[in-house]
Amino acid sequence: EPRFGHTAHIIRNHLVLVGGVGPYGPLGLDVVNLISGEVMRYSLPSFDGTKESDLVMLHNHTSFVKDESLIIIGGGGNCFSFGTHINSAVTIRTKTFIPLD
Repeated sequence: EPRFGHTAHIIRNHLVLVGGVGPYGPLGLDVVNLISGEVMRYSLPSFDGTKESDLVMLHNHTSFVKDESLIIIGGGGNCFSFGTHINSAVTIRTKTFIPLD
């Protein structure tokens, strides 16, 4: 689905799309198997290392992969009615969403 404000990574045979905003609102983490075309969709927080109470806004962020972890830095939003939210850094082990081949 189309999106903007996301980051993307290639990890082994997978395209990892992190966040962004689509036509129906904010998006989570999509993993596309580049061999089979299968798409797996995850929402945050639902990974180890995040608490259910953590709010993670996956737009206006940056992300990178280091040592088998996806690290998401920054991001958040500004609403004139509800105020400003800035994410804490989030680290997600890649084995959580990409099978070991």
